Amino acid sequence: MKLPADRPDLPEVRIDYTRYLVSLRELGQGFGLITQLLQNRGIEENAMVIFMGNNGKTLCRGKGTLFDRGTHVPLMIPWHRRLKPGLSSSALVCGTDLGPTILTACGMLPLKGMTDISLLRQLLDGQAEGRQDVFAESRWHWGSITRTDGFDLSRSIISERRRYIYNALPDCV
Repeated sequence: MKLPADRPDLPEVRIDYTRYLVSLRELGQGFGLITQLLQNRGIEENAMVIFMGNNGKTLCRGKGTLFDRGTHVPLMIPWHRRLKPGLSSSALVCGTDLGPTILTACGMLPLKGMTDISLLRQLLDGQAEGRQDVFAESRWHWGSITRTDGFDLSRSIISERRRYIYNALPDCV
């Protein structure tokens, strides 16, 4: 097994990375089961399945960081015969964009107070809606060495070219 370049080659790291790769395989298998169930029920034509992780990789304290390892989360939206398989994008996306996306996919307009962006146009024809930045935060995290321990009131603003991270309580970490 080849570890990513930024990971130390230690037995504990190899175990963590192996567990991570196994979880990715299981995620793919789970999606396969969902797809099969939709096909068996004859509803795959109209079903949009959405999976989005809630934080970054558990590896090397990635879950609690506001750097890429913690903020780049998986997002998968298979939609039979509507989306091209293997579609990939580097556009900025926020979890709150899912509400407007689901509404527009159902033919509804997002509510007036919703400030988030529907991803539907980007999904269908690759046209990004123009999100300029994404906000993220860190709070309380606890657990093993592979997670961030302690009280952390950090905030970040992420754009395509820059990332600003502010720690409101730097002495508490």
